[in-house]
Amino acid sequence: MEINRTIPAGVRRYLRQEAAFGCAVCGDPILEYHHIVPWEERKHHEVEHMVALCPSCHQKLGKLPRDRSYNAKANPRNRTHNRIKGELGTTAEILSFRIGSNTYINTKNIVTFFNRPILRAWIENGIAQIDAYIPLPSMWPDVLISRNDLLINTENSWDIEFRTNFLTVKKREKEIFFQVDLRKEPGTIRANFFLGDTKIQFDENSSTAGVLNYSECIFENVVTAIGIGEESKILHWPNFAMRNPKAVVFDGNA
Repeated sequence: MEINRTIPAGVRRYLRQEAAFGCAVCGDPILEYHHIVPWEERKHHEVEHMVALCPSCHQKLGKLPRDRSYNAKANPRNRTHNRIKGELGTTAEILSFRIGSNTYINTKNIVTFFNRPILRAWIENGIAQIDAYIPLPSMWPDVLISRNDLLINTENSWDIEFRTNFLTVKKREKEIFFQVDLRKEPGTIRANFFLGDTKIQFDENSSTAGVLNYSECIFENVVTAIGIGEESKILHWPNFAMRNPKAVVFDGNA
């Protein structure tokens, strides 16, 4: 039976998971899939003879002895770091953002939590910019994006797929935890996570924050679209400068 040159989605996902969602050599999350046993030698998509690599390492290892690739496969860099880094960007002309089922134009904060920005999406000098702080239950960041520079915790992730203009994080099969798509106008964001006890869900059909549901709304020139937590309180994220690092909510008037 003739084998198609296109690598099946399940094989690509397996190799991403095996390499902790980054290049097995350098950790870069933009991935290609290297046939250690070359396609020209034997047409196959056998995961035991393939490895996830970034384009640069793919080109380099393809010219080196196979044991270098097998060693990288057995000891992927991101297995010891539990995180990936990358940078979002796009050549598309993004003028607005479709976040869940709503459209946002020139809106400073999409979601805040006790007056701390959780999700922001805006245009600056013609460039789409994303900020996000998607927390773990401990309130340490799970997905952290600052002006398109991203840092993602890879622990407990089922799949992470990244290209410069596209990011999808899944904690479980068929369930998007966080997604940014900047391939065309409008830029889109989908999410499904908790802020404390408040469930946030942005999908193509609705936008939900706790008991509130927003659908087919347009937010333009708004300071904050969705504010969660008392307006008089301010949240301080946990950090290692604290004696006992944890999230703390203060009275903003104190």
